[in-house]
Amino acid sequence: MAIQSGSLVLVTWPQLVVGGGGIAFVVVGVIFGVVTFRHIQWDREPPLAVAYLAVSVVGLIASGVCFIGAASLRLHFWELAGSITIVASYAAGMVLARLLRRRYPDKD
Repeated sequence: MAIQSGSLVLVTWPQLVVGGGGIAFVVVGVIFGVVTFRHIQWDREPPLAVAYLAVSVVGLIASGVCFIGAASLRLHFWELAGSITIVASYAAGMVLARLLRRRYPDKD
């Protein structure tokens, strides 16, 4: 009986880790979006700042959904899709942050 439950743990723990990571991404994305969207002064913010925020929030939520799908469907394609989504949103955020920094330099 112990061997059977041990093998069950070895089979299911990667799904639990991937699904838990997906749930964490979705929760963090929603909380980050709600907190930051409340504090934005939409008439004063440049469009690049809003795009930066949107890319960050959508990237977190989309990759979390991909990881949840990977855990529930047991498909590695969705793990790959979630990883590509999170890396692409991070890279797009860095590009938008650099454009923001160049277009609106600090007044120090």
